[in-house]
Amino acid sequence: MKIEINNNPFFAKNAIAFSVIALLFACFLWQIRANISLKQELNTKKDEFKEAKSASRRLKKLQQQIQGLEGREKTVNSMVPRNEQQPLGLVRTLSGLAADTGLKNAAFTIKEGKAAPSGAQAMETPLPAGIGSLRVEMSFESALSQALDFLKRAASIERVVAVEKVKIERKKEILPHQKVTLELVAYTFSGEN
Repeated sequence: MKIEINNNPFFAKNAIAFSVIALLFACFLWQIRANISLKQELNTKKDEFKEAKSASRRLKKLQQQIQGLEGREKTVNSMVPRNEQQPLGLVRTLSGLAADTGLKNAAFTIKEGKAAPSGAQAMETPLPAGIGSLRVEMSFESALSQALDFLKRAASIERVVAVEKVKIERKKEILPHQKVTLELVAYTFSGEN
């Protein structure tokens, strides 16, 4: 079978022109559709980027909060250590303060258990769960001004320590100094808190 095309140059030119126009129109429609799809994808990516920036800001705030909480936890742990059996760090700190303030014959005795209350007023308040106490008796010889200086400096150490009892004795053999005995209580976190 043989197809014959009439030798009509106008028909051939029109057919080619129409085919080119149809092809260009199809390409134009394809480009519009691709452009719309790309705009939708761009908008979706912009929204995702905004969400990611917002999440990043929240994450930075949370990291700052975590750092603040970790700093506070370190401070609390230095003030009230965990699972401490003997307050050796406290004794070392107080020994340094005693030497700095010129106290003489400083001695420490680590007490076991709870101290017996002395008198009707000395009712002991129970400690909250997870908090333990360590008792230390410190004795030294000093002038009253040195003892007061020592107590002021001891009040500013990082460790949470309570002075439960102060006993001051005057002895002829050590005048102008007095013998001072302090009963101290240091606190510790116990268990898995």
